[in-house]
Amino acid sequence: MWTELARTLKDDAVRVAKVNGPKCRALVKRLGVEGYPSIYYFRDGRAREYGSGLRTVEALAAFARTTYVDVAPMPFYRAPNSLVGRLGGLLFRAPLAAEEALRRARSASGFGDVGALALVLLAPVAVGAALIFLADVWVSRSARAEGAEMRRRREEERRRASERPRPHAD
Repeated sequence: MWTELARTLKDDAVRVAKVNGPKCRALVKRLGVEGYPSIYYFRDGRAREYGSGLRTVEALAAFARTTYVDVAPMPFYRAPNSLVGRLGGLLFRAPLAAEEALRRARSASGFGDVGALALVLLAPVAVGAALIFLADVWVSRSARAEGAEMRRRREEERRRASERPRPHAD
């Protein structure tokens, strides 16, 4: 059915894609899929979900061509093709990427789970420590510069005060 729908919509410049939900868990989470088949239409940064209409090639083609405008778009924070959705997609993929990194570290190093986990966590810990070091250097320099400026102002005020003529007591 999806192949026929793709052929039907080819001249309308609509791309049809079939996604394997269990293999694409991050996308399933981003879309909030609760059952299969779930049908979504993405256009101009908006996403719309095909409701409970007929699942025929003709009905789906009509939805893709014209009737999608009758369906309210997903909120911007849920639509995976919006800026917020794309950033959220990175967050959804992070655990899967960590799992893959752990698997690769285990197979490459020959370590057990704890050793491989230590290797996987070493990079973010090193980056975090470097950022803390740079922030500390920056804050220390700023504080020293501000302290030097305050000392310079105090010395200037003292100098001016000592140069002012003092009133005579009669």
